[in-house]
Amino acid sequence: MASCGYAALVGGHCGCSVGNPANSQCVTIAHCNKDIQGHLRSFGAGLADSSIKNEAELLLSRAGVFEIDDVHLTMSICPRHRDSFGIRWRCKKKFCAVPPSWAPHRARQLRGDRSITFIQSKLIFKMTSTLVPVGSPICRLCRGLLSSPNPMIPEIQIESAVSEESTGESSSKPAPKTTSSSPPGESTENETDDEIISRSDEARSDSLCEAMENVAIISDDTSLYVAKETGPSSSDLSEDSRDTANLFLRRAKLNEFLVASGKAVVAQPKKPWSQMLDARTKQVYIDKAKDAVVAALEVIIPDDAGGLWEALKTSGGVESSLGVPSETNPSDDKYLRSLAETYENASSWDTRRQVLSIMADLVPYSLLQRYLPGITEYRVKTARQHTVQHGRGSAVLISKSPRMRVDYAKLDHFLDFITSPHVILDLPFGERLLCLADGSVLETPNLIRTMIPERVVAQYAQFCKENNFTPFSRSTMLRILSSCAATVRKSLQGLDYIAADGGKAFDDLISMVPKLRSEDRTCISQLQRVLKESKQYIKADYKVHASSYGTIPDHCIAYALSDPKDVHLRNDCDHNHDDSCSQCELLKAALTEIRDAISEAQLSQDERDDLSYTFTQSVQAIESWRTHQIRSLQQDKARITVLERLDETSVLITQDWAMKWLPQKYRETQADWFGKRGLSWHISVVVRRIAEDHQQQTFVHIIEECSQDASAVVQIIHQILKTLKAEHPEISNAALRQDNAGCCHSVSMLSACRLMGAATGIHVKRVDFSDPQGGKGPCDRKAATIKAHVRRYINEGHDVLTARDFKDAVLSYGGVKGVRVALVTDASQQPQQELSGHWSGISFLNNFLYQKDCVTVWKAFDIGQGNTIPWSQLQGKSVLSTIPEQIDIEEVEEDASGLLPCPVDGCVCTYQSFRNLERHLLVGKCKMIPEKHTLLDAAKLSYVKKVEEGTSAQPTLAPTTSEVSPEAPLVQGWALRGAKKTVRFNENQRQYLDDKFEIGQESGHKADPEIVSRDMRYARTEKGQRRFTVDEFLSAQQIQGYFSRAAAKLRHATAPQSGRESDESDIQAAQNEESHSLARTAVLDQCHPVHPIVYDNLNICTLYRTKRLAKLTVGQLRLICSHYNMEIETTSSKRKAPYISYLEDLVGACSCTRV
Repeated sequence: MASCGYAALVGGHCGCSVGNPANSQCVTIAHCNKDIQGHLRSFGAGLADSSIKNEAELLLSRAGVFEIDDVHLTMSICPRHRDSFGIRWRCKKKFCAVPPSWAPHRARQLRGDRSITFIQSKLIFKMTSTLVPVGSPICRLCRGLLSSPNPMIPEIQIESAVSEESTGESSSKPAPKTTSSSPPGESTENETDDEIISRSDEARSDSLCEAMENVAIISDDTSLYVAKETGPSSSDLSEDSRDTANLFLRRAKLNEFLVASGKAVVAQPKKPWSQMLDARTKQVYIDKAKDAVVAALEVIIPDDAGGLWEALKTSGGVESSLGVPSETNPSDDKYLRSLAETYENASSWDTRRQVLSIMADLVPYSLLQRYLPGITEYRVKTARQHTVQHGRGSAVLISKSPRMRVDYAKLDHFLDFITSPHVILDLPFGERLLCLADGSVLETPNLIRTMIPERVVAQYAQFCKENNFTPFSRSTMLRILSSCAATVRKSLQGLDYIAADGGKAFDDLISMVPKLRSEDRTCISQLQRVLKESKQYIKADYKVHASSYGTIPDHCIAYALSDPKDVHLRNDCDHNHDDSCSQCELLKAALTEIRDAISEAQLSQDERDDLSYTFTQSVQAIESWRTHQIRSLQQDKARITVLERLDETSVLITQDWAMKWLPQKYRETQADWFGKRGLSWHISVVVRRIAEDHQQQTFVHIIEECSQDASAVVQIIHQILKTLKAEHPEISNAALRQDNAGCCHSVSMLSACRLMGAATGIHVKRVDFSDPQGGKGPCDRKAATIKAHVRRYINEGHDVLTARDFKDAVLSYGGVKGVRVALVTDASQQPQQELSGHWSGISFLNNFLYQKDCVTVWKAFDIGQGNTIPWSQLQGKSVLSTIPEQIDIEEVEEDASGLLPCPVDGCVCTYQSFRNLERHLLVGKCKMIPEKHTLLDAAKLSYVKKVEEGTSAQPTLAPTTSEVSPEAPLVQGWALRGAKKTVRFNENQRQYLDDKFEIGQESGHKADPEIVSRDMRYARTEKGQRRFTVDEFLSAQQIQGYFSRAAAKLRHATAPQSGRESDESDIQAAQNEESHSLARTAVLDQCHPVHPIVYDNLNICTLYRTKRLAKLTVGQLRLICSHYNMEIETTSSKRKAPYISYLEDLVGACSCTRV
């Protein structure tokens, strides 16, 4: 609010009433007529009987106005000043408030026993020019002095100093100074200098001028003050007292001059200039000095005060008189002023430091302060340091890293790493839902993350360090990993049997060590630690350390996958392999130590044979795991390369047979569970790139009667290529990626691909196979999403028993995004391919590049120039037939809303009516705003995209190297897949396994192959001799295969009337369905209420059994139901029945009622 007139007398800020904030209306002093008698009586009876009659006189007396006229009464006053200086005024001091310069007790503090009256305040103001507000405390000595007939100033008698030019007898007095008695919140006990000066600055009213004129300057002839007889005479005054009196006289005359010039008066400072720390206080005094100098110059030379000022500065007389350094020469002054101006015009400290460095080390700090008022010593020193480090006035190039909500470069880099093959594995079942900030949900397949988040972050940080890339902070990366959810790998069974066997081999070795070195605990601990670290190394870090070329034979992919027997299938390295990996060498040393310990340990022959066999099997499994990692890494590069080279005319098709679907009813009896026949369905994921965006589409072929052979695969490829050509004529080339199943990796399928160009118009340019158990990626992920979609369909009351039911389930609810379904009635009825020819070693070839007259093959991708095989060696008769199909293209419909959005991509305009939308499309301008996401939303969106596209390449880290060990060096091609020897079981082995199998059939408890393999090593004959030698021991995998074949023969013998032979894929599908059912049951058990059901101190189960639920009040029942998230419809009457019914249902699900 605006300042009131009263503020000009007392200063301070205006505002609303202290007790009533709503009161902010200003009134005139004349209208201030509140009852003040109670306020005066609170300060004593003497004050109550004073000459103050109303609130207006009280307010003016506390402002130093004792002679009131109409001007003062018409002055405005705000509620805050009225309260602070009126009846709400309080004095915080208890000691005498009379100025020490006048009080007889000087600076000694005496407790005030009375309050100062109006007459006493007026008298003190006249004698000392210091205002002591009415009501302030006063001691007995000061009261006695004021009540004497001739009160005097105990300090001095002021001598007259009226100049000869003065003709009048009146003079001015300095502005009143208020003592420590002050209103609430404005007490001068802690009042700063600038507050006092500001108050004096604002007191420019006529009343103040009149008050100053009432202060008389005493002449030599007459004196207003009469000294006591006991008081000191003027001859006894000290020199300091005379100086003080002289200063007081000069300030009074200066104030008289300033008032005459229309300037503010000057008050006596409380502190020296050097001790004033507040910049605002200093600025007040600077303004006062400026006003005084300007006023004096205008009086001396009225017509040209500026010229006089310039001459005065040039003369240096002022500096000489004051004892300060003189002005610089004109040339230096000109440059310094220019630099100071540049410094002031600079907007940032970086630029100011650059300007200041030009002059900081050339002139002293005191001179810089003259040109740059307020410059600190720290900034001058920083500028001088800038001169030394960067040069005088040199600009410092700052690499700016602007704060972005999402740094997409870092985000893509991190997501590429966490979706790379060595971090995630694909699951053929399950899906996860990722929720965005706007409430939308992203469906993504469930994945296995091979490492815990902390290790992923640590490995990524090392990867960025080696590649000079600045990653996200650790906490941000952990947040992204938490948002982009995946299952942390705890068990590998059912996913990758090679990795599972490798992990089990390490566990067997770890458990073996204590049996060999039971007396040396330190050695046991060290060996187990090395084995655990090696297991983690091969699982996670080994694929990252492997590189295309390197000096470490364990990590050099070209050396590991080159065929030493075929010059066309190897890459000759141009470097020596004379380095070694410290982690790999530790593993080799540990294995050697365990092998030596087995031969040296004091063991029985049975135990030694058992440990020797376990050790041999473990070493083979570990080596197979290492080679599998190398081969998988290199074969995945084929996929990455094809994806990078895709364009609008080419596609990548990844194919795989999904796990058979077992027919399932919504309500299924136990009899319906047995004897199921699975439905075959095939998945093909087609990817192509338009501009920089990868687009994909999934083809699902559901076949009622099918043996999953090469003929079915060829027909599916033919139908897909034909469909793509019909819908996208620009597509002319295709690349296939498949697994190592026999139906795909065969002469029939590979030869038929050559004929696809003529039959469909799309040429198959290459076919790549992943390493066995290396994963296909997109097919497994799509299978997981489709299965979850079908189970949702079943859970809503539908049965999926036939191929058509399965197709209807996939297309239900708008279908699965990007999925097309083809229903094949019976693929076995279609014409089969008749191909002749032999392809030697085809099982070891994994990459095929098709050309017009030949095909180029490789054992490992991009290793060697490849072997070229003419088509003449593979002549055959091929019959390619179409599949009678019924294809349904999924149409995803958006949820209808009340708004009509603009169909232009990127436009955010929406309309309530179609007419407005048409007008916008006709003449309107689209409002394009880029879509923005939070960091976690952007991470989730990119994560889902990268998982679906599978474009993340394998990163590479540099390992710690050392000199290679001289013993047992690796040979070239050590990681290539070799031929397995066919081992036939002898009669003794078959008899033992048949006996175990029959026991399982009779007892109903099937034998565990692991346990059978372990028991086999200790089996004895009837004579107590060992039944098997070390060479006859069988692994658990071999025993499991034998049991599977025996079970298949048994089913075929007991159910020949079925006419259809059950195969292993049906068994696998049944086992998977059983695992899913068990997991679902476990989750449901976890969701059941836990006994007892308790709310607060009430046992709901007990109340239910004793039938005392009805005794609870409606309020209690409502709280209990709300606690268990039970929504009860509000009824008009407060009935208990609905609440009790819900609680009975809740207790009915508890285990205490199901027993």
